[in-house]
Amino acid sequence: MSMRSSSLAACVAIFAAISLAGCGRPEPKTANIVAVEMPSGEAWTGVYQHPVFGELHLVSDGAARVKGRWQRADKSAWGELAGTSDRNVMRFSWSETKYGFVGPAATRRGKGVFAFVLESPFAYLKGQYGIGEDEAGSKWDNIRLNNRAPNLESISSNLPGTAPVSGGNWD
Repeated sequence: MSMRSSSLAACVAIFAAISLAGCGRPEPKTANIVAVEMPSGEAWTGVYQHPVFGELHLVSDGAARVKGRWQRADKSAWGELAGTSDRNVMRFSWSETKYGFVGPAATRRGKGVFAFVLESPFAYLKGQYGIGEDEAGSKWDNIRLNNRAPNLESISSNLPGTAPVSGGNWD
């Protein structure tokens, strides 16, 4: 093998190694948040409002597990989350499904984080969510609606008023 061929082979090998080293997946985005004590007398359970995501119903099991559901304000999609809390911080996984869609494009999934913040007389969830393995990337802040009990069963994959009336002329 000539010197020129050896040099060319070495360059190709180095280029391939550098290229493959850069093919790894990037590290997931995480929220830089520090947990502090939950305000006295407060809990995750409640109904929270966001202008786009609508009402988020959260229920805590009294320990560290929290689950929730929401329906977008424009009724285009519904979602659910499940996570664990550490004092005033909750990390969760979520999924959101568009009404009337089927297949892989119908559902998005990701991770997120909320911090429970009390600014009397209001309680807030200050949060972020990401797509896929990212837990950060987009803002998701909510205000708690006082005197509202959460009802996870009130939000489902069935959009009220969209199914055909039984007994119609579908035959």
